[in-house]
Amino acid sequence: MNRSTAASAFGAVAFTVLYLAATFLPSLPEGAYSDAEVLGLLQDSGSRNLIIVGSLLYIASGLALLPFVAQLTATLRRTDPDSPLVGVVFGSGLLYVAMLLMAGNVFGANAIGIAVGEVPMPEDATLVRVLSDLGFVTLLIPGLLSAAVMIVAASLLARRSQALPRWVCVTGFVVAPLLMLGAAWVPQFLVPLWTLMAGFFPAAGTRGGDDAHPRTPLNDRSRASSRTPEQVSRDGEFDGKRQSGYLFDAAPR
Repeated sequence: MNRSTAASAFGAVAFTVLYLAATFLPSLPEGAYSDAEVLGLLQDSGSRNLIIVGSLLYIASGLALLPFVAQLTATLRRTDPDSPLVGVVFGSGLLYVAMLLMAGNVFGANAIGIAVGEVPMPEDATLVRVLSDLGFVTLLIPGLLSAAVMIVAASLLARRSQALPRWVCVTGFVVAPLLMLGAAWVPQFLVPLWTLMAGFFPAAGTRGGDDAHPRTPLNDRSRASSRTPEQVSRDGEFDGKRQSGYLFDAAPR
């Protein structure tokens, strides 16, 4: 595993761990809670602190995903630099990160304000419910739609360029439509699942070395121009002829 692959895998693991902790650690207001239960989550210091920790973990999970998005984009650009889907992957990935940061801020707004003494303890549960619902809507609708676009665009491009194994691409085609059902809450966990697969199982041709750089006229000219005169003279391989943009080897004299 080279450095770039390790960074992508580390980002995928960190994102998964932080995201799961943010989801299951705090208790957030739910529709079935009474007003007294909703207000009790903020009045109890333990519950309030967990809400603050959870909001920070959502933000941290978004930041942890950045290395994965950056490396995935770099890999796709290297294998197919002219495809507009590369920009779609990068843009939708950043948008998903932004939704994670926004959701974390909304989830923790009341609790953090109370903790630092800037916001009084609410007497009405309506605003608490509204902020909680806004956080879930941000995370599960525009957030998961952005993730779906990233995954399906990456899968389409990677399948064509073989930047990811075929089974990872097929899984992406299955995962992306399911993410559009984000309001059901459970589909959100498919995002960490796919990032782990894409982070840990890059295609053999993207792990570094010469296979990671497709053969193009520009690459061939760059390799030839990097040869020293001594190497050219010793091997007798370079005759300076180019045909159709490619550098051809000449027979030794």
